[in-house]
Amino acid sequence: MILLKPSFKNIRGLFQRYIIYLITCYIIVIYFAEQSEWITLISFLFSILIIIEVIPALYFSWSYYKVNKGTLFRLDSNSIEVRKNGNSDRYSVDEIKQIEIFMSGNNPKFNFAYNSSDFFHFARIEMREGEEIIITSLCAEQVDTVLEEYLKGISLKYNWGFPNLGRLNRKSWY
Repeated sequence: MILLKPSFKNIRGLFQRYIIYLITCYIIVIYFAEQSEWITLISFLFSILIIIEVIPALYFSWSYYKVNKGTLFRLDSNSIEVRKNGNSDRYSVDEIKQIEIFMSGNNPKFNFAYNSSDFFHFARIEMREGEEIIITSLCAEQVDTVLEEYLKGISLKYNWGFPNLGRLNRKSWY
């Protein structure tokens, strides 16, 4: 049995990446500090880095947090239990119609990401009765691996592409 709840520690690889970026920028600034023409270039490059990497990561983090805020998922080999706002629903493995994993172009299993959006992915679990459960990467660092481990026998359908955030069906957030 495993309990999943949204936490920003599940995207720690993203924060480790930013620490490396900041250390690298700091070293570059220290090295070129006495050459004033380089300061403008470094400031410009740092601004571009923030636009390309940090702003999308903040947007994805906040959006994914809103999806799973206040939700606790309990998975075991036979069922999924979803607790939110004092309500608890339990779904057996037999009730699952399909599981879709939405990822960007790079799989985090390989521990290499080209950009910050590669750290964000989610699973849409569709039930036979029409309900949907969304589990984002804020609940588990690798949602697909957790689902493979605990819900054996159910095949996962992978959907690759960017942006994966647009694929969230906001009407069915659990």
